[in-house]
Amino acid sequence: MNPFLYNITFKLSGHLSASWLSNMQEKYLPACIIENIPLSAQINRIMLDDLDGDHTYAVQFTFSSQGVFENEGKEILKKLVILIDEDFKNQYVYFGTLMEVVHSVYKENSI
Repeated sequence: MNPFLYNITFKLSGHLSASWLSNMQEKYLPACIIENIPLSAQINRIMLDDLDGDHTYAVQFTFSSQGVFENEGKEILKKLVILIDEDFKNQYVYFGTLMEVVHSVYKENSI
């Protein structure tokens, strides 16, 4: 059984970026990483030459299987959007992508 990744890409104004990122790290993600349902979560900044000054981030959750994502992960992700909306409603856009890990290679002690 392969793990599944759910990637949520957020785009928001550059002037909101520091506050959004701080809240994501200290408030939103900790509230969503419950009972080890997502095995992990990470925030990545997407490196774009965005002429409008916006910042784009990819928040990636790892789930042990598609079933876990379907049965429990979707609720966690709804909770994430609700929490973000408490502080940033109508100030960002997002989309999600579900991916199955079909192969990965890690060099020992590389991460």
